Amino acid sequence: MADLGGMVLQPGSSGAKAWAREHIRGLWVSMLGPVKGDDELDEEGIRIGVRRALELEIGGLSYSSLFEYWSSTHEERRRGAEILLAEVGGRKPVYVNITDHSIKETVRFGQHAIDHGASILLLQAPFEHTKSEEHIFAFFRYVCDRLDAPIALYNTPHAGLELSVEMVDRLSDIENVCALKNGYFNNAHSDAVFEKCGDRIVVSHAIETDYLRHIRKNNQQALFATTACHIMQSPGWQPIAEYQRLGQAGRFEEAEKVAAELQPLRTMWDNIYKAVLERNEHPIAFMKYWQDLMGVPAGPPRPPLHPLAEEDRAMLRKTIADSGLADKLGMAEQLMQRA
Repeated sequence: MADLGGMVLQPGSSGAKAWAREHIRGLWVSMLGPVKGDDELDEEGIRIGVRRALELEIGGLSYSSLFEYWSSTHEERRRGAEILLAEVGGRKPVYVNITDHSIKETVRFGQHAIDHGASILLLQAPFEHTKSEEHIFAFFRYVCDRLDAPIALYNTPHAGLELSVEMVDRLSDIENVCALKNGYFNNAHSDAVFEKCGDRIVVSHAIETDYLRHIRKNNQQALFATTACHIMQSPGWQPIAEYQRLGQAGRFEEAEKVAAELQPLRTMWDNIYKAVLERNEHPIAFMKYWQDLMGVPAGPPRPPLHPLAEEDRAMLRKTIADSGLADKLGMAEQLMQRA
Protein backbone atom coordinates (compact mmCIF):
# COMPACT_ATOMS: atom_id res chain seq x y z
CA MET A 1 0.00 0.00 0.00
CA ALA A 2 1.40 3.40 -1.00
CA ASP A 3 0.75 6.59 0.96
CA LEU A 4 1.64 9.64 -1.11
CA GLY A 5 1.31 13.01 0.58
CA GLY A 6 -0.97 11.61 3.28
CA MET A 7 -3.45 10.18 0.75
CA VAL A 8 -3.70 6.42 0.55
CA LEU A 9 -3.72 5.87 -3.19
CA GLN A 10 -2.99 2.17 -3.67
CA PRO A 11 -5.00 -0.03 -1.32
CA GLY A 12 -4.54 -3.29 -3.22
CA SER A 13 -7.26 -5.70 -4.23
CA SER A 14 -8.66 -6.47 -0.78
CA GLY A 15 -9.45 -2.83 -0.02
CA ALA A 16 -10.50 -1.80 -3.51
CA LYS A 17 -14.26 -1.52 -3.07
CA ALA A 18 -14.05 0.47 0.17
CA TRP A 19 -11.35 2.71 -1.31
CA ALA A 20 -13.48 3.46 -4.35
CA ARG A 21 -16.50 4.38 -2.26
CA GLU A 22 -14.38 6.92 -0.39
CA HIS A 23 -12.11 8.28 -3.12
CA ILE A 24 -13.97 8.11 -6.45
CA ARG A 25 -15.90 11.32 -5.90
CA GLY A 26 -16.48 14.58 -7.72
CA LEU A 27 -15.21 15.40 -11.19
CA TRP A 28 -12.44 13.40 -12.80
CA VAL A 29 -10.66 14.98 -15.75
CA SER A 30 -9.93 13.09 -18.96
CA MET A 31 -7.24 15.07 -20.74
CA LEU A 32 -6.25 14.67 -24.35
CA GLY A 33 -2.79 13.36 -25.11
CA PRO A 34 -0.75 16.17 -26.68
CA VAL A 35 1.49 15.48 -29.63
CA LYS A 36 3.79 17.68 -31.65
CA GLY A 37 3.45 18.28 -35.36
CA ASP A 38 6.02 15.58 -36.09
CA ASP A 39 3.77 13.03 -34.32
CA GLU A 40 6.00 12.86 -31.26
CA LEU A 41 4.66 12.82 -27.71
CA ASP A 42 4.60 16.38 -26.33
CA GLU A 43 6.03 15.74 -22.87
CA GLU A 44 5.91 19.36 -21.72
CA GLY A 45 2.36 19.58 -23.09
CA ILE A 46 1.34 16.76 -20.74
CA ARG A 47 2.79 18.67 -17.80
CA ILE A 48 0.99 21.88 -18.79
CA GLY A 49 -2.29 20.00 -19.06
CA VAL A 50 -1.88 18.46 -15.61
CA ARG A 51 -1.08 21.84 -14.05
CA ARG A 52 -4.21 23.36 -15.53
CA ALA A 53 -6.36 20.41 -14.47
CA LEU A 54 -5.10 20.76 -10.90
CA GLU A 55 -6.38 24.36 -10.89
CA LEU A 56 -9.90 22.95 -11.22
CA GLU A 57 -12.07 21.57 -8.44
CA ILE A 58 -11.64 17.89 -9.28
CA GLY A 59 -11.59 14.52 -7.57
CA GLY A 60 -9.01 12.92 -9.83
CA LEU A 61 -7.39 12.68 -13.25
CA SER A 62 -7.09 10.05 -15.93
CA TYR A 63 -4.51 8.77 -18.37
CA SER A 64 -7.11 7.55 -20.78
CA SER A 65 -7.67 6.21 -24.26
CA LEU A 66 -7.68 9.86 -25.38
CA PHE A 67 -3.90 9.60 -25.30
CA GLU A 68 -4.53 7.68 -28.54
CA TYR A 69 -3.01 4.39 -27.48
CA TRP A 70 -4.28 2.78 -30.69
CA SER A 71 -1.52 4.59 -32.61
CA SER A 72 1.14 4.80 -29.88
CA THR A 73 4.06 2.52 -29.23
CA HIS A 74 4.19 0.67 -25.93
CA GLU A 75 7.17 2.83 -25.00
CA GLU A 76 5.15 6.00 -25.65
CA ARG A 77 2.24 4.73 -23.56
CA ARG A 78 4.51 3.99 -20.63
CA ARG A 79 6.43 7.27 -20.96
CA GLY A 80 3.24 9.32 -21.12
CA ALA A 81 1.87 7.64 -17.99
CA GLU A 82 5.15 8.20 -16.14
CA ILE A 83 5.13 11.94 -16.96
CA LEU A 84 1.50 12.46 -15.99
CA LEU A 85 1.79 10.52 -12.73
CA ALA A 86 5.02 12.29 -11.79
CA GLU A 87 3.48 15.71 -12.47
CA VAL A 88 0.42 14.89 -10.37
CA GLY A 89 2.75 13.73 -7.64
CA GLY A 90 0.08 12.07 -5.51
CA ARG A 91 -1.95 15.25 -5.08
CA LYS A 92 -4.98 13.57 -6.65
CA PRO A 93 -5.79 9.96 -7.48
CA VAL A 94 -5.21 8.96 -11.10
CA TYR A 95 -6.58 6.12 -13.17
CA VAL A 96 -4.67 4.66 -16.10
CA ASN A 97 -6.36 2.86 -19.01
CA ILE A 98 -4.27 -0.30 -19.40
CA THR A 99 -6.21 -2.11 -22.16
CA ASP A 100 -4.20 -3.63 -24.99
CA HIS A 101 -4.88 -6.20 -27.70
CA SER A 102 -2.38 -8.46 -25.93
CA ILE A 103 -3.71 -9.72 -22.61
CA LYS A 104 -0.15 -10.09 -21.30
CA GLU A 105 0.75 -6.54 -22.30
CA THR A 106 -2.43 -5.37 -20.55
CA VAL A 107 -1.12 -6.89 -17.32
CA ARG A 108 2.31 -5.35 -17.91
CA PHE A 109 0.77 -1.90 -18.47
CA GLY A 110 -1.19 -2.37 -15.26
CA GLN A 111 1.87 -3.26 -13.18
CA HIS A 112 3.80 -0.36 -14.71
CA ALA A 113 1.00 2.05 -13.76
CA ILE A 114 0.90 0.71 -10.20
CA ASP A 115 4.68 1.01 -9.89
CA HIS A 116 4.53 4.68 -10.92
CA GLY A 117 1.74 5.73 -8.59
CA ALA A 118 -1.58 5.07 -10.31
CA SER A 119 -4.43 4.68 -7.85
CA ILE A 120 -6.76 2.66 -10.03
CA LEU A 121 -6.64 0.88 -13.38
CA LEU A 122 -9.25 1.22 -16.13
CA LEU A 123 -10.02 -1.83 -18.24
CA GLN A 124 -12.27 -2.24 -21.25
CA ALA A 125 -12.97 -5.17 -23.52
CA PRO A 126 -10.36 -5.20 -26.31
CA PHE A 127 -11.41 -4.71 -29.89
CA GLU A 128 -10.95 -8.08 -31.54
CA HIS A 129 -10.83 -11.28 -29.53
CA THR A 130 -13.75 -10.90 -27.10
CA LYS A 131 -16.65 -12.02 -29.24
CA SER A 132 -18.88 -13.46 -26.53
CA GLU A 133 -19.72 -12.64 -22.94
CA GLU A 134 -17.68 -15.65 -21.82
CA HIS A 135 -14.67 -14.25 -23.69
CA ILE A 136 -15.25 -10.85 -22.09
CA PHE A 137 -15.46 -12.31 -18.61
CA ALA A 138 -12.35 -14.43 -19.17
CA PHE A 139 -10.40 -11.36 -20.31
CA PHE A 140 -11.36 -9.31 -17.25
CA ARG A 141 -10.88 -12.25 -14.87
CA TYR A 142 -7.38 -12.99 -16.19
CA VAL A 143 -6.22 -9.38 -15.78
CA CYS A 144 -7.88 -8.81 -12.40
CA ASP A 145 -6.32 -11.97 -10.97
CA ARG A 146 -2.83 -10.76 -11.87
CA LEU A 147 -2.94 -7.18 -10.59
CA ASP A 148 -3.13 -6.24 -6.92
CA ALA A 149 -4.96 -2.95 -7.43
CA PRO A 150 -8.43 -1.45 -7.77
CA ILE A 151 -9.86 -1.91 -11.27
CA ALA A 152 -12.65 0.05 -12.92
CA LEU A 153 -14.63 -1.30 -15.85
CA TYR A 154 -15.00 0.91 -18.90
CA ASN A 155 -18.13 0.41 -20.99
CA THR A 156 -17.55 2.31 -24.22
CA PRO A 157 -18.82 2.28 -27.81
CA HIS A 158 -15.20 2.48 -28.94
CA ALA A 159 -14.73 -1.14 -27.84
CA GLY A 160 -17.29 -2.17 -30.45
CA LEU A 161 -19.59 -3.89 -27.96
CA GLU A 162 -21.60 -3.05 -24.87
CA LEU A 163 -21.21 -4.72 -21.49
CA SER A 164 -24.67 -5.94 -20.57
CA VAL A 165 -26.15 -5.23 -17.15
CA GLU A 166 -25.80 -8.94 -16.40
CA MET A 167 -22.11 -8.90 -17.33
CA VAL A 168 -21.42 -5.86 -15.15
CA ASP A 169 -23.25 -7.62 -12.32
CA ARG A 170 -21.10 -10.71 -12.73
CA LEU A 171 -17.87 -8.71 -12.95
CA SER A 172 -18.82 -6.66 -9.87
CA ASP A 173 -18.29 -9.75 -7.73
CA ILE A 174 -14.57 -9.81 -8.55
CA GLU A 175 -12.68 -8.59 -5.49
CA ASN A 176 -10.77 -5.72 -7.07
CA VAL A 177 -13.47 -4.54 -9.52
CA CYS A 178 -14.71 -1.44 -7.75
CA ALA A 179 -16.18 0.98 -10.30
CA LEU A 180 -17.83 1.37 -13.70
CA LYS A 181 -17.33 4.21 -16.15
CA ASN A 182 -20.44 3.87 -18.32
CA GLY A 183 -19.74 5.75 -21.52
CA TYR A 184 -22.92 4.97 -23.45
CA PHE A 185 -25.69 7.52 -24.03
CA ASN A 186 -28.08 5.06 -22.39
CA ASN A 187 -29.73 6.24 -19.18
CA ALA A 188 -31.83 3.08 -18.86
CA HIS A 189 -28.71 0.90 -18.87
CA SER A 190 -27.07 3.06 -16.20
CA ASP A 191 -30.24 3.06 -14.08
CA ALA A 192 -30.29 -0.74 -14.18
CA VAL A 193 -26.60 -0.99 -13.26
CA PHE A 194 -27.07 1.41 -10.34
CA GLU A 195 -29.93 -0.73 -9.06
CA LYS A 196 -28.23 -4.10 -9.56
CA CYS A 197 -24.59 -3.32 -8.79
CA GLY A 198 -24.48 -0.04 -6.90
CA ASP A 199 -24.08 -1.77 -3.56
CA ARG A 200 -20.74 -3.28 -4.69
CA ILE A 201 -19.17 -0.80 -7.10
CA VAL A 202 -19.15 2.94 -7.68
CA VAL A 203 -21.21 3.52 -10.83
CA SER A 204 -20.66 6.58 -12.99
CA HIS A 205 -22.80 7.44 -15.98
CA ALA A 206 -20.00 9.34 -17.71
CA ILE A 207 -22.06 11.73 -19.87
CA GLU A 208 -22.04 15.28 -18.48
CA THR A 209 -25.40 16.09 -20.04
CA ASP A 210 -27.05 13.49 -17.78
CA TYR A 211 -24.97 14.00 -14.63
CA LEU A 212 -27.49 16.02 -12.66
CA ARG A 213 -30.23 13.53 -13.57
CA HIS A 214 -28.20 10.70 -12.07
CA ILE A 215 -27.28 12.70 -8.98
CA ARG A 216 -31.00 13.16 -8.38
CA LYS A 217 -32.14 9.65 -9.31
CA ASN A 218 -29.19 7.45 -8.34
CA ASN A 219 -27.10 9.55 -5.95
CA GLN A 220 -24.19 9.38 -8.41
CA GLN A 221 -21.07 10.45 -6.51
CA ALA A 222 -18.61 11.02 -9.36
CA LEU A 223 -18.36 12.00 -13.01
CA PHE A 224 -15.60 9.51 -13.73
CA ALA A 225 -14.26 10.85 -16.14
CA THR A 226 -14.92 13.04 -19.16
CA THR A 227 -13.20 15.71 -21.23
CA ALA A 228 -16.22 17.91 -20.46
CA CYS A 229 -14.82 18.55 -16.96
CA HIS A 230 -11.69 19.87 -18.65
CA ILE A 231 -12.75 21.77 -21.78
CA MET A 232 -16.18 23.01 -20.67
CA GLN A 233 -14.78 24.75 -17.58
CA SER A 234 -11.91 27.05 -16.66
CA PRO A 235 -10.18 27.81 -13.35
CA GLY A 236 -12.28 30.96 -13.07
CA TRP A 237 -15.59 29.40 -14.13
CA GLN A 238 -16.57 25.93 -12.95
CA PRO A 239 -20.31 25.40 -13.45
CA ILE A 240 -20.13 21.59 -13.45
CA ALA A 241 -18.44 21.59 -10.06
CA GLU A 242 -20.99 24.14 -8.81
CA TYR A 243 -24.12 22.31 -9.95
CA GLN A 244 -22.64 19.05 -8.66
CA ARG A 245 -22.29 20.56 -5.17
CA LEU A 246 -25.82 21.96 -5.28
CA GLY A 247 -27.32 18.72 -6.56
CA GLN A 248 -25.57 16.55 -4.02
CA ALA A 249 -26.89 18.91 -1.33
CA GLY A 250 -30.43 18.38 -2.64
CA ARG A 251 -30.73 21.95 -3.98
CA PHE A 252 -31.87 20.85 -7.42
CA GLU A 253 -33.69 24.00 -8.52
CA GLU A 254 -30.50 26.03 -8.06
CA ALA A 255 -28.44 23.26 -9.63
CA GLU A 256 -30.63 23.24 -12.75
CA LYS A 257 -30.11 26.98 -13.23
CA VAL A 258 -26.34 26.62 -13.07
CA ALA A 259 -26.36 23.59 -15.35
CA ALA A 260 -28.42 25.53 -17.92
CA GLU A 261 -25.49 27.94 -18.44
CA LEU A 262 -23.66 25.13 -20.23
CA GLN A 263 -26.40 24.43 -22.75
CA PRO A 264 -24.75 26.22 -25.71
CA LEU A 265 -21.62 24.10 -25.19
CA ARG A 266 -23.65 20.91 -24.79
CA THR A 267 -25.50 21.62 -28.02
CA MET A 268 -22.18 22.10 -29.79
CA TRP A 269 -20.83 18.91 -28.18
CA ASP A 270 -23.90 16.94 -29.33
CA ASN A 271 -23.64 18.37 -32.85
CA ILE A 272 -19.96 17.43 -33.04
CA TYR A 273 -20.72 13.85 -32.05
CA LYS A 274 -23.60 13.61 -34.50
CA ALA A 275 -21.50 15.03 -37.31
CA VAL A 276 -18.53 12.77 -36.80
CA LEU A 277 -20.67 9.68 -36.31
CA GLU A 278 -22.44 10.40 -39.58
CA ARG A 279 -18.99 10.51 -41.22
CA ASN A 280 -17.85 7.43 -39.27
CA GLU A 281 -15.07 9.41 -37.57
CA HIS A 282 -13.75 9.74 -34.03
CA PRO A 283 -14.53 13.12 -32.35
CA ILE A 284 -11.02 13.46 -30.94
CA ALA A 285 -9.88 15.94 -33.62
CA PHE A 286 -12.60 18.39 -32.52
CA MET A 287 -11.75 17.90 -28.85
CA LYS A 288 -8.05 18.44 -29.42
CA TYR A 289 -8.63 21.66 -31.36
CA TRP A 290 -10.98 22.85 -28.60
CA GLN A 291 -8.27 22.14 -26.00
CA ASP A 292 -5.70 24.02 -28.10
CA LEU A 293 -8.03 27.03 -28.17
CA MET A 294 -7.96 27.01 -24.38
CA GLY A 295 -4.18 27.42 -24.45
CA VAL A 296 -3.52 23.83 -23.36
CA PRO A 297 -1.36 21.91 -25.87
CA ALA A 298 -3.08 19.09 -27.70
CA GLY A 299 -1.79 19.14 -31.25
CA PRO A 300 -3.23 17.14 -34.13
CA PRO A 301 -4.70 13.65 -33.79
CA ARG A 302 -2.30 10.81 -34.47
CA PRO A 303 -2.52 8.83 -37.71
CA PRO A 304 -4.62 7.29 -39.09
CA LEU A 305 -7.00 10.00 -37.83
CA HIS A 306 -6.94 13.34 -39.63
CA PRO A 307 -6.65 16.92 -38.37
CA LEU A 308 -9.73 19.09 -38.66
CA ALA A 309 -10.43 20.71 -41.99
CA GLU A 310 -10.31 24.50 -41.83
CA GLU A 311 -14.08 24.72 -42.31
CA ASP A 312 -14.57 22.60 -39.18
CA ARG A 313 -12.10 24.73 -37.23
CA ALA A 314 -13.92 27.87 -38.29
CA MET A 315 -17.27 26.36 -37.30
CA LEU A 316 -15.96 25.45 -33.85
CA ARG A 317 -14.50 28.92 -33.28
CA LYS A 318 -17.71 30.63 -34.43
CA THR A 319 -19.93 28.40 -32.29
CA ILE A 320 -17.88 29.10 -29.17
CA ALA A 321 -17.83 32.82 -29.90
CA ASP A 322 -21.61 32.87 -30.51
CA SER A 323 -22.21 31.02 -27.22
CA GLY A 324 -21.13 34.09 -25.26
CA LEU A 325 -18.94 31.90 -23.06
CA ALA A 326 -15.51 32.49 -24.62
CA ASP A 327 -14.40 34.89 -21.88
CA LYS A 328 -15.51 32.52 -19.12
CA LEU A 329 -13.64 29.68 -20.80
CA GLY A 330 -10.51 31.82 -21.15
CA MET A 331 -10.62 31.47 -24.95
CA ALA A 332 -11.39 35.01 -26.16
CA GLU A 333 -7.80 35.90 -27.01
CA GLN A 334 -7.16 32.63 -28.85
CA LEU A 335 -10.35 33.06 -30.87
CA MET A 336 -9.29 36.57 -31.91
CA GLN A 337 -5.82 35.41 -32.90
CA ARG A 338 -7.16 32.57 -35.07
CA ALA A 339 -10.09 34.43 -36.64
